[in-house]
Amino acid sequence: MGKEHLKQLNDRDPAKRKAAVKGVARELDRDALKKLALMCEDDPDPEIRELARKAGVYIRQQLGEIKTPEAPDKGKTDKPKPPPPVKVTADQEQRANQIVNSALTMHLNGNSAKAMKILAEAMKVNPNLRYDSYFISVVQNVTGIDTDEAFAKLTDKGEFKNAIEREGRQKLQKEIDQHNEKIAKGSWRDVIFDYALFAGLLIIGAMILLFVTIEMSKRYLRAYEANLTAVNDAIAEGRLAADTFPQVYISLENDSSGKPIRFTEFIPDPNLFGTATNLRNASFVEVIPTALITTGIMLTITFLTALAGHVIATILGGVGRLPYYIHMIATVIMTRALGILLVSGLLVILAFEANGGSFLLLATGGVALLNFSTAYEAVKTTAASYNFNIVKAGIAFIPGIVLFGLFGVIIF
Repeated sequence: MGKEHLKQLNDRDPAKRKAAVKGVARELDRDALKKLALMCEDDPDPEIRELARKAGVYIRQQLGEIKTPEAPDKGKTDKPKPPPPVKVTADQEQRANQIVNSALTMHLNGNSAKAMKILAEAMKVNPNLRYDSYFISVVQNVTGIDTDEAFAKLTDKGEFKNAIEREGRQKLQKEIDQHNEKIAKGSWRDVIFDYALFAGLLIIGAMILLFVTIEMSKRYLRAYEANLTAVNDAIAEGRLAADTFPQVYISLENDSSGKPIRFTEFIPDPNLFGTATNLRNASFVEVIPTALITTGIMLTITFLTALAGHVIATILGGVGRLPYYIHMIATVIMTRALGILLVSGLLVILAFEANGGSFLLLATGGVALLNFSTAYEAVKTTAASYNFNIVKAGIAFIPGIVLFGLFGVIIF
């Protein structure tokens, strides 16, 4: 029932919320403490707010996180009696209670230093809290020490500074521990699997891209040659439209309305025409070794990038492991490379259909933008893999940028 009670703390029905508060208290459910602290502040029912406060104190007392206030010993007379209550308004009491509940929430979220600071503010708003059992339990829980010494620490500015420094060290150590735990998961087995998968996908993607490029090149040349033949025939037979520039030629074929079709000379884009001419006689069989070579170069560059990045990152003070870094970099490059291959295939088709020109420049810019995005993602991955800032990560990834840049220049 523990989890069921925990869910019912959010129920709209006040009766169910009240029953759930009692349930988590009976079960000493520590997972409910954060929610109970929030309910102390924002539950619309004042009775449930008070019940949640008592339940939180009870759970902590039973779990040994705070001491149970000792019952007064009637036989002892040496203990000083608390002074008469200070007159405070109802608004001050309410504000002080809200501050206390906020402090408890901050403490549960790992911000004990700030919790100490606002607990001291709560005492200023309502000095009577000094003798309130709930407030005492919260102070003990936040400071981790007995009552008298705990109250002294609340008003000690030096102790507040120490608490901030202590929390900072704890937070840093927690980040280091989490980072070490994360990088320990990477293994050479993962690297081998990544590379095998990467190689297979790259080979298939490269073969499809090359095949599409070859077929579009042949189609482009056929369209050019058909147009050239039609132009020469039209010139020889005098089928020219008068006073037009560029020259418009009249076809022997008619359109749907029965009028002769007019056309102009097809002027091929020099870059596309050169590519198409080079690939004119290429066959699908020739694509396979090209795809294998391209994949081999890509995998080698990825490994060298990770190796160089690991060395530089280590020199710059980063903490990481090579297998984990190779795994992460390969994942980034693999996912982006497949996207680049897909976009490149679409751009090849559109470039040939549009006869290059400005579209060819736009397509080249689009691929360059994707490459930049990949490099940026790889730099962020480097920063996360070695637990240092983005500037150092950028420096560590410089060899990768150079290698992939050279690869792009050679391929394109």
